[in-house]
Amino acid sequence: MELVLGFLTAVVLMLVRRAWDKPASLGELRDVPLDPERLKLHAADVAKAHGTKPRLRTTRILLKRLEANYDRITAVYQYLHEKAKTGKPMSPASEWILDNYYLVEEQAKAARQELQREGQVKLPVLDRGPLQGYPRIYAIALELVSHTDGRLEQGEIMDFVAAYQEHRVLTQREIEALPLMLKAALLEYLAHLTGKIHGTETAWDEAHRLTRLPEENRLPAVETFLQGGQGNHHGALAMELLRELRAREKEDPLESYLVQYFQDLGTTLEKVIEQEHYEQAARKVSTGNAIVSLKAISLLDWEEITSSLNRVEQLLRHDPEGLYAA
Repeated sequence: MELVLGFLTAVVLMLVRRAWDKPASLGELRDVPLDPERLKLHAADVAKAHGTKPRLRTTRILLKRLEANYDRITAVYQYLHEKAKTGKPMSPASEWILDNYYLVEEQAKAARQELQREGQVKLPVLDRGPLQGYPRIYAIALELVSHTDGRLEQGEIMDFVAAYQEHRVLTQREIEALPLMLKAALLEYLAHLTGKIHGTETAWDEAHRLTRLPEENRLPAVETFLQGGQGNHHGALAMELLRELRAREKEDPLESYLVQYFQDLGTTLEKVIEQEHYEQAARKVSTGNAIVSLKAISLLDWEEITSSLNRVEQLLRHDPEGLYAA
């Protein structure tokens, strides 16, 4: 079983590190949630920053990105599925992935089929930034997903896009593509979250392994982990190490080492563990939001949404003399 987990971990790391065809930072997906008013202000800022290329481009560019995100989610799910068989403790967000992967798979396949079917539809694409060359409406969807923490509601979708259009008007085809773009953006958000989940779980696996080493080897091994490239998961490792050590009800020099290690970094072991608890709780909420939204997005009243957001229709609706049509 340990060999299987090790192999799956290597696969996940390879997928997580895979470069995009046109590299696009996931920085947008780490932004804090905004309240409704600030969300509208942000939409205006995004619109002002966006510029588009003179030539349109088909949505097929998103296929590779969607498939890469789905592969990453699937690899983490397979790793979690195998780990669950061992009976080891798992993070709360992991349970969301294990229980709802079937839904993710279903929605990813539906999005892929729709992108293939609509592959010849041409949309305005961005001319700058990390998403240069990608459809503008996809960038808008990513902004909306990231700043709502994956919790999409009809009112917020309409308000965000309406605020955007106060500065840059979207085409009818862009508005019609919005539900598909939001679905793809949610899958990207989940891929980002599952990467974080995998980092936590592998750090816990390492803690489990380290606490079972002979006492004379344990401390050097922990030092190597913390001071090496894997140290970015030191909060998850420290939390699980402490849980394992305290469950033994026996003093261990490793705990004193951890206290000193974090003091040397200008913090405390308690603060690091408190922050790790907070991040894991937040990740559980974010994962739940994204999965619920992925399921609910097709249930929204898209006829009302697209009609409300279509600026050409709005102009015609307020043009009883027919001047605009002329």
